[in-house]
Amino acid sequence: MHIHLAPHPNPSPQALVSPQKLVSIDKLLPPGFMKRHSRFLDVNHMLAASGLSSDLLVETDSNSRQPWDDFIRLSTDFSDWTAMLREARGEWIMRRIGVFIDA
Repeated sequence: MHIHLAPHPNPSPQALVSPQKLVSIDKLLPPGFMKRHSRFLDVNHMLAASGLSSDLLVETDSNSRQPWDDFIRLSTDFSDWTAMLREARGEWIMRRIGVFIDA
């Protein structure tokens, strides 16, 4: 499964001509991120524990996504899936430019 990383609200000129990036969920939410921000070893364990469809990860309608947001709020450091993805995106970018975050 891949997550679409939305463009930055104030993109650089280079970002404007770059194609949008699809990132696999395992790369966006690596085990280190999951261990720091949840009680799960990795994203697959989180999905299994939720008992919800993985389709909710890419759901854009907030009403349809509410069960997933509730699960995220109760089992991670984040208020909802959007907040979790926002933090994960920031960490992914830092890793891409060579700034490593402790696992």
